[in-house]
Amino acid sequence: MVAQVTQSLPTGLPSFEERKAAASAPKSDELGRQEFLKLLTTQLQNQNPLDPMKNEQFVAQLAQFSTLEATLSMSGSLDNFVSSRKENDVLEASNLIGRSVAVANGQGFRQSGADLPGYLSLPSGADAVFVNVVGAAGDTVRTIEFGQQGPGTFEFAWDGLDNAGREAAPGAYRLEAMVALGGQVSREPVKVFSEVSGIRRDAAGTIELELLGGAVLGLGQVERIGN
Repeated sequence: MVAQVTQSLPTGLPSFEERKAAASAPKSDELGRQEFLKLLTTQLQNQNPLDPMKNEQFVAQLAQFSTLEATLSMSGSLDNFVSSRKENDVLEASNLIGRSVAVANGQGFRQSGADLPGYLSLPSGADAVFVNVVGAAGDTVRTIEFGQQGPGTFEFAWDGLDNAGREAAPGAYRLEAMVALGGQVSREPVKVFSEVSGIRRDAAGTIELELLGGAVLGLGQVERIGN
């Protein structure tokens, strides 16, 4: 029976597997701080004593190294600033909880015994404004007629009563406006105030406001803040 002889590589010599793994590892084309400093030091050590590096060349390379250091330091400071800004955004958004913000699609949530305020833009004014209150099932709960309005922002509030004078059930409603001007009738978008019940972040890290009734509004979409 022939005995097997196990041989080990000399200390410091990489094995075939280690060389193969190093060859397949992704390589970076970027020159880091340590690599730049090592390259500069090696260049100084191996320069020709009879033809040394000129002062201008040496200063230029040191300036490149200083620029690299400053860029990396700036990058770290910017990362810290972005992280701090995100935390501040959350704190600022939390101050909106319990307050109302304008929702552009006309949707709002009326609480029991409360009004549902909204507004629309009338650049040329109006001979008359009609606001329809539409329930979740698509039925018209109330039609409110307003008289002549001047140019600008027209603000109003639905008192929560239906066409029969009874209080409508709490829940989600949509306000639609029809504007009469010069014999023409046009539909105009209404922005409704809805209360903020919470805040959250989406998958991209953007802060969103959770509104009563389940609607969600991006913080950057807030146009006006009510009480």
